[in-house]
Amino acid sequence: PEPVEFDRLSQRMMALQQGLRTLGIPVVILLEGWDAAGKGTMLGELLEGLDARGYKVHVMDRPSQEERCYPPLRRHWVAMPAKGSISLFVGSWYREVSNNCLGSKAARKELPLRYAQIVQMESQLVCDGTLLLKFLLNVSKKEQKSRLKELESKKSTRWRATREAWEQNERYEEMARLYYPMMTHTNL
Repeated sequence: PEPVEFDRLSQRMMALQQGLRTLGIPVVILLEGWDAAGKGTMLGELLEGLDARGYKVHVMDRPSQEERCYPPLRRHWVAMPAKGSISLFVGSWYREVSNNCLGSKAARKELPLRYAQIVQMESQLVCDGTLLLKFLLNVSKKEQKSRLKELESKKSTRWRATREAWEQNERYEEMARLYYPMMTHTNL
């Protein structure tokens, strides 16, 4: 967008955020999808239009040893926003379920249960008045590979082209077979 349009949109975002705070509406925004698909860029653009006092960002990497001692969705549940606040998740419960299924027949057998758990958690949030916005950022295998190579070519971004990101590209078709049905099964 042009600078004038961006300023107008930024002001509009700030007004919407203030309205959510006044009405006590909690908001959950999920930025999910392929590595190198632009989740960080989208997050940065969203944050430019928000008052920092009204949101928290949660980057959901692999669960810690302590988090593995609890039910799988607990670490996400405890990060949910208070009324009038926003929680932005970069990566989410969807990524966790998909990653667990890679190479694990036992985890794949549990998919219907995990889908039901996700639907139950999201339904509880929505029934409690939470505005739930889910974005799956999609890129082709070829585009992802190109972006990972670009990240690796610069010293300042090399750290973002992780072993896990390259593995995701190598197993792109397998991940796609996990991601897309999961989104369909959990679409409220």
